[in-house]
Amino acid sequence: MSENMDVIKVEEGEMLEIEIEEDLLKANQQLANANRKIFDKHGVKVIDVMGSIGSGKTSILEKLVGKLKEKYRIAVIAGDVTTTIDA
Repeated sequence: MSENMDVIKVEEGEMLEIEIEEDLLKANQQLANANRKIFDKHGVKVIDVMGSIGSGKTSILEKLVGKLKEKYRIAVIAGDVTTTIDA
């Protein structure tokens, strides 16, 4: 932990309001912008599919690929969270 951070102990069920003084997603947004520039430069259309476990992400992608593969070149990059829980 950083030296200028305070540790606050709370009771179960107690709620605190915390003010965040830095952009927690700044690095992620910078990477996303860099990726977008690369994809745009090469004419690549990108769709990000997110959802909870078992929500049907893989099923819908399989259906879409089946219908679109004759007309478009398609690739799927899977980035699953490491877990033993899956549909």
